[in-house]
Amino acid sequence: MEEPTIDERKRWWLLYYGITSMEKAIKSCDLIAQHCTTNADPLFQPLSLAVHAFYARPFKSNGNAGRLPRELVPDGAKGIHSWLEHFRDGVMSHIDPKVSETAGRPMNDVVFSISGSKRQFSTLEARPSVEAYTDARAHCEVMIDVFQDSITGFLERFHRLLPQHDGQHLLSIADGTPLFIDGYVMPVRSHLNYK
Repeated sequence: MEEPTIDERKRWWLLYYGITSMEKAIKSCDLIAQHCTTNADPLFQPLSLAVHAFYARPFKSNGNAGRLPRELVPDGAKGIHSWLEHFRDGVMSHIDPKVSETAGRPMNDVVFSISGSKRQFSTLEARPSVEAYTDARAHCEVMIDVFQDSITGFLERFHRLLPQHDGQHLLSIADGTPLFIDGYVMPVRSHLNYK
């Protein structure tokens, strides 16, 4: 019986990781549409960050699995892909105190403001329009289709390896293990050892 190679396992894992990431980005876009009329609404900033973070996950290094190549993104969608990644990398999540190619200045300027008796420190916040997330949502749906098209070959070749009984089954990318490990239990909460 043919077994997938480790590289094939990783690719399969990344494609499904990509689908679940796009689904989460879509949910975040839907919440923006439901709860934000402008980009000044209190929920806009965390929800827009969620869209960019979820979208970029499969395209960033995922430890042992690697990352999906940018070449999977359709040619006509490279611009929105770059915007979604750039805002995650250079505006919202990983911001170095250097000049941004997009803004022409650092995106994390620290500003001290005085207004009468009120004094406060703040940082620059780049905020796309609420409407931009309608396009982001549509693009995430396209990417789900792209990922599912790529998965079709795996399912045709390895369908007999898919679990056939109830339960949760971990898709394993570890060498020397079954493709699916039975009895996976989803963690309810995590115990972080931060000391």
